[in-house]
Amino acid sequence: MLGKIFGLPPELVIPAFLVVPGAIFLSYSARKEYFYALFILGFVFLFGIGYRTPVVALIIGGLVLGYKRVFSTTVAILSSLALISYVVLYGWFKAVMVGWRGFSPLSLALERMKFTSHVFDYIVSISYPWGLTRGDLLLSIFPGPGIGPRTMISNVFGGRPEATITSTIFGPPMLDFGVLGVVVFSFLIGFSLSISLKCKPLYALLLGYLLPGIETGIVDFLIITYFLLPLLIAFSLEKTSYSLPRNNNHVSFNRNS
Repeated sequence: MLGKIFGLPPELVIPAFLVVPGAIFLSYSARKEYFYALFILGFVFLFGIGYRTPVVALIIGGLVLGYKRVFSTTVAILSSLALISYVVLYGWFKAVMVGWRGFSPLSLALERMKFTSHVFDYIVSISYPWGLTRGDLLLSIFPGPGIGPRTMISNVFGGRPEATITSTIFGPPMLDFGVLGVVVFSFLIGFSLSISLKCKPLYALLLGYLLPGIETGIVDFLIITYFLLPLLIAFSLEKTSYSLPRNNNHVSFNRNS
């Protein structure tokens, strides 16, 4: 957590985010002890640099990947409760660090959810039906010198110029392209998930980022790349007439007869 508070060198940000897919894909065919070791090491590293979403994605991905294959339903339920507690306490700790007082961890989590919903309601009111920023927010996702998408949302909402604000998963496409943006975005996410079902580690990775993204939004360049990967694979397989079969142990590419 100290890494996020005191700053992480930019050249370490992307390698840090690659810990999540690395742990998920490496653990897919690993034995039980190595499965736990990979996720514990990944958790310790990501917790140390202070990024909440990758930690949540790592744990959710591990639950999806290891359920019934590595651990029981009881372990999955207990792990889910521990994950919820981590998210609530993490948000409370960050609030205390910046000087917020008088909130319990649970009440602060509820206030955050209420505020995020309020931001989305405001975006709908100013963007319905065809959007407001007309692609500017989409362009802000790409790395560069400009402001990021969450900062752009903050500016539209009237927040501080340097602040970042979450607006639910549908906030960014609604702000950019209105109802049509939400429909197209939902279709692409659903289509990507349906393709990834044929590759369980990829499905676990996408679901790991999708669930926290319901609140935070999916506006990070690297995470969007993960969701585009199944679409690119499907397009490539269609062009080369290869198929991606289901396999309980590993993923392989076979030529169609």
